[in-house]
Amino acid sequence: MAARSTEQHTEALRQHAGSQHLYSTLSMTLRIVQRQVRLSNRTPASVNTLSSADDAQYAPSYTIRTFGGEMPVVVATRMKIGRLRDVPRFVWASLVIAVQARRSEGFLGGRLRVSADGAFWTVTVWTGGQTMTRFRDSGVHATVVPLAETWASEAVFGVWNSANARVPSWRRATQHIAEHPNFTKILERPTEAHRQRKPPTSPRLGLSAPIVRPRRPRSSPERRVRH
Repeated sequence: MAARSTEQHTEALRQHAGSQHLYSTLSMTLRIVQRQVRLSNRTPASVNTLSSADDAQYAPSYTIRTFGGEMPVVVATRMKIGRLRDVPRFVWASLVIAVQARRSEGFLGGRLRVSADGAFWTVTVWTGGQTMTRFRDSGVHATVVPLAETWASEAVFGVWNSANARVPSWRRATQHIAEHPNFTKILERPTEAHRQRKPPTSPRLGLSAPIVRPRRPRSSPERRVRH
């Protein structure tokens, strides 16, 4: 009986250590992402986009309300990567997508986050549904979307209209996802929580980085020539 208790305690410690190592790795990765997203001035390399048939297969199940006109649209996502070896590829893809977003027409702002449980969060704000869908269906984002079923063990997102263009708090974003969740239907290795369609909880701990719009170059004032 004592031996079994010792084994259980050892296993719990091993899992805790593994979780702490994963969180440490993700934290360091997000710091790199934060620096690159804020300082990069390069346009993402061109990639092949999905065909119309492929895009229809992965079309999301939400409807954007415009209330008679274009309103800001907020998109919040949460993903957990099933295998540690897939984390670097996912983070690199997220970095390139963040650069793509900040240079896209209609992008108003956003944030990235790694929570203490190893989940990756994003929230972006757009001028309207048209600019958001153009970003969604083009470039690196359109290419990476199908890879979610291989990389992710949990994947859910929410989309809603906002009365203002401010980036919402993570608590508010989580609340919107929970109210109208859109779970990825096909994952190769889904967790039990994903199978049961459990909405995510608000992350209390984690590291966050802004996705900022590139600054417009200031026009130098004309020098006055004295006669």
